[in-house]
This record gives sequence, structure tokens and C-alpha cells, in this order.
Amino acid sequence: GFDTEALKENINKIVARAIRKKAMPGCRILVAKSGKVIFNEAYGHFTYDKTTSIKQHHLYDLASITKVAATTLAAMRLYEDGKIHNINDPISRYLGNKTTEGERSRIKNIKLRYLLTHRSGLPPSFPIIDYVRIKDRLSQEYLDYYSHQPEGRYTVKVTDNLFLKKDMHKELWHDVQRSKVSRSRSFHYSDLNFYILQKIIEKRTHQSLDNYLKKEFYQPLGLQTLTFNPLETISKNQIVPTENDKKWRDELLHGYVHDEAAAFLGGVSGHAGLFGRAEDLAVIGQLLLNKGIYGNRRYLETETVEFFTGDGHGNHRGLGFDRKTRKGGPGCYYRAGKNTYGHSGYTGTCFWVDPENELIYVFLSNRVHPNKKNDKLMKLKTRESIHRAIYKAL
Repeated sequence: GFDTEALKENINKIVARAIRKKAMPGCRILVAKSGKVIFNEAYGHFTYDKTTSIKQHHLYDLASITKVAATTLAAMRLYEDGKIHNINDPISRYLGNKTTEGERSRIKNIKLRYLLTHRSGLPPSFPIIDYVRIKDRLSQEYLDYYSHQPEGRYTVKVTDNLFLKKDMHKELWHDVQRSKVSRSRSFHYSDLNFYILQKIIEKRTHQSLDNYLKKEFYQPLGLQTLTFNPLETISKNQIVPTENDKKWRDELLHGYVHDEAAAFLGGVSGHAGLFGRAEDLAVIGQLLLNKGIYGNRRYLETETVEFFTGDGHGNHRGLGFDRKTRKGGPGCYYRAGKNTYGHSGYTGTCFWVDPENELIYVFLSNRVHPNKKNDKLMKLKTRESIHRAIYKAL
């Protein structure tokens, strides 16, 4: 049912323009229709020096796609297993009323529904600015947190040459618990929402988020390259680099998570940190399209998938999932099926599933190379234009 020649020609033109204008060094695009991959191409290079061409087996930093391909999947499983009792429960039911220091938790009354739909009233980002912007690398303040060698209490690997003290995550969690919470319940996107969900998932499963996902979803699905901290199992030459970070980590980020807060948390967080191939996300997409079934095995109940991906949760979002609006969405064509859901990522990625047309669209890039200030991918509307070309080829 596709005009595949027209599709390829149009996508080639859109991608060529984006690479020519340096919106990104390269990208991966995958389209699946009714359970079959109909388009699967790699374009461009790792970086603008053009020494390494992008291939289909290369991994990208998926950024906030982590929120749906990791954290939300785990929350869906816990919800149907009864380990998350009700999405209207307050955080305190799972994490208590006090902070790790015994103070009153300011976040204790936020409902899980508000975390999943970004209506919590929490600040958009983590309180880490004071830690990552210490200018004097010889000061005692800097040495209290960092070491350039893995020694003593400095065991959290941020890069090959930078290590964070191991209990830093406790300070960060305490700071999050003491965050100011707005009374507004309107939509305000916040990474903290999914970090808190991670804490709940780990408390209820008695496992780290990455280990739980690996055991319950990724390994049974055969997704060996959908992973946090990819350098633990995958060689660097299979991973596409992101930003040349000159402000904090002082090197090209290659195999280490781009998101600063996720780096603080050892590379595993509910909001970012996942790496993977386009094919990995296509499998997740097909699992959702199949209402929880993949490869003759049921991973989630039909009702759970419909509940989390559907509307009616207080704003335009699903539970965890972004949904298409009248204007489309980040990387989403406005005339896609009305129940299209998915997510985008800061590094220049998106993942959209259209149940009406049984269509999966995956776009992966490293638009943040060499610098995250590069917003040409958004200005050119490259992802949206490719999604439009897919529908025009139908």
C-alpha cells in the first residue's frame, strides 16, 4: 500500500537538505507498516569530519524516549501487577512522607497521574547547576565532588576521566524531595516526574530500573542493544557520539549519556539514559500496536496498553506517552492518525506509533553535535517533514 519509490525519493531530499545545512551529521530512519519494515535507511556520518558512516547497527542516545521505552513500560507492568495500586495515589504511598534527611517531603502529595502527564507543578530540570558549573577545578568545592581517578569514594563514572562521589545521588534525591511545587496543574514538562517514577519502580521491584527492564522486557524481546550505559557491553565504534561538551565534561561524549542529570545518576535515570538502534524502538512500537503481544508472548494486557496510550488523563498527553495534537507534535505530522502516540528526545530523536494506520516511525539523530545550541533540526522541521512524506506515500 505504499509508493516506496516516492517515499525514498522524498525522504532522501529532506535528509540531504538537513545534512547540507548542518542540522545533523547523519540519522537513522525506520518505518514499519502492519508489522513489516518498509523503509530502513542510514544517512550521513558520526560527525562532520565524515570519517565514520552511519550504519543500521549503530546506537544512538535516545534521550527522553527513555521516558516511554523504559520508565513507562515498567510502570505499565507494575500497574497491571497491582504494585502500583492506583494512578491517583500520592507519592507518599510508595516513598513515604519524609526526605532522606528526615525532613518533610514537599513532593509527597503529588499524584502519580500528575507525574505521568507532566502536571505535577515541579521545576522542569534537576537542581544540579551548582555542581556542574564549578569553574575552579582546583578548588576544594570541586574536589569535594569530583576526581579524575576512580579512587576511594569517587566511583560514579561520568566519562573516562571524570568520576563523581558515590553518594551524590542521595544529595540529589534529597534536593528533589525538597523542590518547590507549584499549585498549578496545567501542563509543564519536567524531567523530575520520571526520576520520581524511577524511584517508585525501584522501591516496588527491589531492583534497579535497568535490571528490571532487561529481565522483564528487553532480553525476552531479544533487544540486546537497547541499554543504559552501553559501553559496558558494546564497543564505542558502534555508538554515535553526541555533544563536544566544553562546559562540564571537557570532551566529546561518545557512549556516555548526553543528559547531565542522567550522568549524575550513573547513566541510569527514568527521564534519560537509554541508548538503542532504530530496530529496537520498532519492536517496542510493534509490541504496543499488538496491544501487549510480541512474538506470540504477552508482555502487557490489552487494557493496560489502551489505558496508558489513550487520552482522557487531564491534558493532551497519555500516561507517560506524548500524543498528537491538532498541530502535530515534535517530529509528528499533524495529519497522522488522531490516536498517534510516542515521544521525542532532546538529542534529535522521535518515535511515533499510529494505531489507526498500523504505522511506526522512528527517527534517530545527534543534532546536538557538536553543540546542543544547534536548533536547525527543529527550524527545518526535518522530522515532521519525513513523517509527512510517509503519509503522502500511503
